[in-house]
Amino acid sequence: AGLYFINSETLDTIHYSHNVNDSKSISENVILSLFKDIKNNIWAGTFAGLNKFNRNDQSFSHYSKNLNDTNSLSNNYIYTILQKSDNTLYLGTAGGLNIFNFETNSFTVVKGNGIQNDVINSMLHVNNELWIGTNNGISKLDLNNSSVKNFTRDDGLQGLISNPDAITLTNNG
Repeated sequence: AGLYFINSETLDTIHYSHNVNDSKSISENVILSLFKDIKNNIWAGTFAGLNKFNRNDQSFSHYSKNLNDTNSLSNNYIYTILQKSDNTLYLGTAGGLNIFNFETNSFTVVKGNGIQNDVINSMLHVNNELWIGTNNGISKLDLNNSSVKNFTRDDGLQGLISNPDAITLTNNG
């Protein structure tokens, strides 16, 4: 497995895979999430943390959980990646919501604020609200005041476990 880049004009393919002897290779061959940010950076979420592809030298920068660093990821399983227009990068992990700060290259972990569950599988940003799919239902986080509203079977959900990309916005909202 790993990560493949395909040139849409020439159909040339470049394959990137984990190499234990190369610290700048992708950290894991199983890709859980893939995201292109507003600056055209490619981010890959894996079982071994977050990887940012560096186009200049074709290498990867790694971000992972570090027990000795409170500004690191809360968990290395990165299930979903989302960016707001203000350059905020949100990561749904198996250990809660993580917010990446581009300026400091560090993370803020959001846990214990009422989100249904720490396993976050999907997210959607609408009108300054972050809709979060978890292993125990859906939570709506108001980014203005940090309030949380949870939705469960009592609210009409068919099941509690949210799958990746399970949350979507339709034309009529």
